[in-house]
Amino acid sequence: MATSSTLAFGQYLRTLRERRGLSLDDVATLSRTFADPVEKGYLSRCENGHQSLALSKMIALSRIYEVPAEVLVERLELDLEVEKLGGPETASKMAASTGPQRTAADSKVSAATFDAASSRGVRARSGASARWHGRCAASGTAASTAKT
Repeated sequence: MATSSTLAFGQYLRTLRERRGLSLDDVATLSRTFADPVEKGYLSRCENGHQSLALSKMIALSRIYEVPAEVLVERLELDLEVEKLGGPETASKMAASTGPQRTAADSKVSAATFDAASSRGVRARSGASARWHGRCAASGTAASTAKT
C-alpha cells in the first residue's frame, strides 16, 4: 500500500511531466544521457505511489522538467511532513498544485501547510527554492501568496 506522501509526490511528478507535454517514453529517452537513467516502468511506479524516487533519478528528472532539484527535495519533504501531521485531505490537495500554476485555493492550502510545518520546526527554504519562489512573486503568480 502506498503512503500518502509517496502518492502525493508521485502525483506531483506526473503533473510536472504532463505540463511539459512529455510521455513516460519521452522522459525515458531524454534520461538516457544521465548517469542514472529513468526507465518508463520505474517512473510509472513512482507517479502511482508504488515506489519512492531515488535521489540520483530525482536529479535527472529535475533537469528534464527544468525544476531545481532543491524544489523537488523540498516538495518531497513537505509531503512527508503533511503525512506526519496526519492531513491526508491536505496532501491530496497539495498533490494537484505545482508551483507557479497554482490556483488561489491551492495557495491557501500551501500557506496553511507551510505554517503547520514551520511550527513543527521544518527547515527554512533552501537558497534555490527561495529564489524560485521569489521569481513567482516577481511575476505576480498565485504561488507568491504562499507564506515562506
